[in-house]
Amino acid sequence: MQALQRLFGVTGDQRRLRRQDFHIPSAELASPLQRSFTLEAIIAFPELDAGGAGGAAVPEFFHQMAADEAGRLKCRLRLEATWTDDGSLDGTIEQKYWAIRTFGQFADADCTELKATDRARIQMIYVPATRDGASQVTAFLRGRLWRAINWSQGVRCWFPRRTEPVRRIISIEN
Repeated sequence: MQALQRLFGVTGDQRRLRRQDFHIPSAELASPLQRSFTLEAIIAFPELDAGGAGGAAVPEFFHQMAADEAGRLKCRLRLEATWTDDGSLDGTIEQKYWAIRTFGQFADADCTELKATDRARIQMIYVPATRDGASQVTAFLRGRLWRAINWSQGVRCWFPRRTEPVRRIISIEN
């Protein structure tokens, strides 16, 4: 689940790679100066096999799709990351996201860098079994709705006027 969150999480913290994400072999005696990993996801769209209006459900950025052996269109997305020991506590992590237009072995010509805006069109919302899933999904949707509302100028001016007294009271308490 964490691997999918690193690719398609809805928050920056879910997508942020950490030093702990890089595998350390149990028999390793000396730490190398660099570690790397690759994470791939192949996304299938069964609605494309059915034909008809289902094709409208697939985002247009999937021009990066490739056909498998049976001719079904799929999208192959890849995260490549390198951790470097730069002397700091956590080191530095460089990462690249790619869309690969072929299956099996590939060359650089088969890859297109995947923009963050395109990657964000696929989202994974993970709700742990021990948490209240309804509240997590509600908070996620409320945040989206709040950002999507086209507020009038009157409402935009109203909020700061109404919240300023509350801010003053809180600052006095602190």
